[in-house]
Amino acid sequence: MLRCGGSDITSVLFLPSEYRSIRLYRAATWWKQALYSVLCVTSFGVLPLLAYYMPLLHAACTLTPLSSGVFATVVLVQRRDSTGSWEAVAVQRTPTTSADDGVNPPEQLIWFTFRKHRYMYDDSTTSFRRISATLHGVTSSDALRSRLTSGHSDEMAAALLRYFGPNALEIALLPARHVLMEKLLHPFYLFQLTSVALWLYEAYWSYSILILAMTVGSVGYEVATQLLNTKKLHNLMHMDDVVVH
Repeated sequence: MLRCGGSDITSVLFLPSEYRSIRLYRAATWWKQALYSVLCVTSFGVLPLLAYYMPLLHAACTLTPLSSGVFATVVLVQRRDSTGSWEAVAVQRTPTTSADDGVNPPEQLIWFTFRKHRYMYDDSTTSFRRISATLHGVTSSDALRSRLTSGHSDEMAAALLRYFGPNALEIALLPARHVLMEKLLHPFYLFQLTSVALWLYEAYWSYSILILAMTVGSVGYEVATQLLNTKKLHNLMHMDDVVVH
């Protein structure tokens, strides 16, 4: 149950998780970060390249595993698809205020978002649980009519916003440098750049320059196309319309 201010109360439903497994982490100590940096240099970039494609390896090198989600800053979630791939997701914290009924709520809400669903840390089960975006608690037609007429109180609306987040479909706009790095680290372009380096070493100048120019043009086109399409989706999700009562 979610309660805030006076008699305002609503039920919160928990849904089955959409991931196969989860691992909890926090930021590693400074010496572990320093050791990882040294290994990145001594391996001539091979270690960070492998860590980019293997989240478990990256977590083992740069993060500290935890048994509780209270202090977690990053979680690794395993997808339910056939590959069982892992994805790193940042853990968020939302401050809360004291309730008026004398019951002290948690000082902060601990949650993360996976596949557009919010997973809230539940103290009773000491685990992250997927919350339903559907509100419950209106059991009669009179209560429903009153809810539609007056809406929620300011306290309850603020509590719902903290717990569920804004009622919006967010399309993140990634910086161009992040998209460019993602393209350059693709195995195909890594193979192309490695081949160009070898051909230049063997003095195949014309062929190397041609392949390099085609690779640069292809990467630039893919980056520009992805940024443009993402921008269009972002603008589509943020259309402003005037509502007339």
